[in-house]
Amino acid sequence: MFDKERFKVALENYKKDFPTWWEEEKYKWEAVKCFQDNWNIDAVNFSEMLTNSLQKLNQNLIYGFAKNIILSFAEKESDTVREMFKALFDENQEILERFRNFNSQSENLFKKYPYGNEIFARQTENTISAYLWLKYPKKYYLYSSAKASITDKFFKIQSNNINEFFTLYDEICQALKNDSEIGKMLKDKISDNPNCYEDPNLKTLTIDFGHYVHKNYQKFLSSFQTNISSSLNPTYNSYSKEDFLSEVFISAERYQTLIATLERKKILFCKMRRALEKLLRQKDWRIQLSARRTTAKLNLCNFTKIILTKILLSVTNRLQIILNCRQEFFIIFAKKLKKISAKNFSS
Repeated sequence: MFDKERFKVALENYKKDFPTWWEEEKYKWEAVKCFQDNWNIDAVNFSEMLTNSLQKLNQNLIYGFAKNIILSFAEKESDTVREMFKALFDENQEILERFRNFNSQSENLFKKYPYGNEIFARQTENTISAYLWLKYPKKYYLYSSAKASITDKFFKIQSNNINEFFTLYDEICQALKNDSEIGKMLKDKISDNPNCYEDPNLKTLTIDFGHYVHKNYQKFLSSFQTNISSSLNPTYNSYSKEDFLSEVFISAERYQTLIATLERKKILFCKMRRALEKLLRQKDWRIQLSARRTTAKLNLCNFTKIILTKILLSVTNRLQIILNCRQEFFIIFAKKLKKISAKNFSS
């Protein structure tokens, strides 16, 4: 089960940004509509049909040159690629097996017809899931390992494979369906854009929502951290010297001693911080350290170690000074507790 609170925050932001977001992201619905209008597995000219079907599938949806390579294979071996898509779209077969078979067959073609940018031309899980989504937009989602990783982190869940990713997206999709407002917003946009797929099951909307979370991940994290910080640092009512003295068993003179001790330690820490800052700002540190070496250059790794060692020694010396300070306040406080305890027992 994904984090519902985070989903709620993301959805509210998504709805707020949706009017402007749509103009940049509607190509997803256009890609589905284009595929649905042109796809025909039995087309005489399969290569031309495939080109027309995938013309709206751009590099915002799949990696690199994957589309170009499958179109190139279709031109060279139309029947082979036709059978590959037939097997991929066979819903009687297990989905992971279909992915493996399509990838394996494309690798065989790749060996016969090498492509220049082979790393970016492979038929990956992202590309194969895109074909499935375009063919069955009421059932499947577009998969991206990078976006899946961010989605998992955001919703505090872990999906280890495509099946688990689809299960997570099914849950998110259902949550989106439960919000009537976003469904109406999408319907209004699609009615004004006849080249967009109607998306009755909101599967493409779920893909788009996941993309929105991925793109705004850092912003959301900063927002969550700010809220946590606010909850951990609440505001308090004013608390005066008189309030303090009325609740503890020390005199006004001892109170002043306590304040003086705290101020002294505060000043000491401030001096220590300034000393460290000065140490880091010294421009001639590298020259000074290099002069101690027989070599002309000082290895950057060694330089870093020496700097950190110097800082550590400085901090250690300062802490030693603090530990050696008189602990007068704590001794007095212990004596007071002893007197109070004795008085209570004697009474």
